[in-house]
Amino acid sequence: MIVRLFLLSISVIFFSCEKRIDPVIEVIEEEESVRNIDFDPCDSYFRNIGKVYESGSDTYLWAGDEITSHFKITEWELNECNLLYGLGREIFPALIDPQYVDINTIENFYEESERCLVVHAPNYTKVYPYELMISHEVINEVINGEPIMIAYCVLANLGAVYTREYCGQTLTFAVSGYTYYEPEIWDGIDAFVLWDRDTESLWWPLIDKAISGTLHDTKLEKYNEGNWEVLRWSEIKTRYPEALVLDNGQRPPAPRSWPQLNVDDFDCN
Repeated sequence: MIVRLFLLSISVIFFSCEKRIDPVIEVIEEEESVRNIDFDPCDSYFRNIGKVYESGSDTYLWAGDEITSHFKITEWELNECNLLYGLGREIFPALIDPQYVDINTIENFYEESERCLVVHAPNYTKVYPYELMISHEVINEVINGEPIMIAYCVLANLGAVYTREYCGQTLTFAVSGYTYYEPEIWDGIDAFVLWDRDTESLWWPLIDKAISGTLHDTKLEKYNEGNWEVLRWSEIKTRYPEALVLDNGQRPPAPRSWPQLNVDDFDCN
C-alpha cells in the first residue's frame, strides 16, 4: 500500500509539471517521423498529403498555409521522394535588416568553442554565431557595398557566405521549410532548400545552384572567400575585439508581398 501511494504521488508530480516547448522545435520533432518512412520510388509522401500537387500542366510544392503562391517545380531536377520536413517557408525568419551589438557587451554569452561565420569589410568585422544562426538560417546583408547571404544549415553543418547578385539583379533569400538529400551527394546528408523572394526559384546549396523556377540552373556563387571565414568565439574575441555580433531575439514579421522579377529582368550573358 505504501509503495502504491508513493508511485501515485510521483505520477501526480510528474504530470503536474508544465513542459514548455519551442513551437518550431515541436514541429520539427513531429516531422522527423517522415524521415523513417521507406519511400517507394513511385510513391511520394508529400504528394500523398497534398504538398506536391498538379494544377493544369504544372506541378507545385506547398509553401505554407497562409501562402497564396506555392513553389512551381514543373521542370525541377530533384526527386520529390527525397524531400523532408515541409514546415512552410516562413517558419524560420530569414533576416532582411539584421541588427548587431558590440562584442564587448556580450563577451561571455557564448562558449569559447562556439563556431561562428565571420565576414570582413575594410572598416569592420561582423560575426554570426552558429548557435544564433540556427534560429534564422539565412541572413541577407550588404558588406562593403556588395549584397551577400550568410547561411548556416545545422543538419549538414554547412556554413557559408554567398553573393546575392545574379544576372544583373539582387536577390533576397530565405529557407523553404524543406530539406533534401541524395544518397550520392555529401554521403546522403540532409540540407536545407533555399528560395529567393524575387523569382521564387528554389536553390539547393549542396550542388550550388537553383533547381527550379526562373533561375533554374543558375550557379549559387560563394562570396569572395578571402572576405569571410569560420572561427571559434575565443579566436574572435582575441583577433577582432571591436567586432559587431548578430543581435539575439530578432523575429521580424514575414513580408506580406515582394516585388517579383521575371526572366526578362535578367541578363545572364
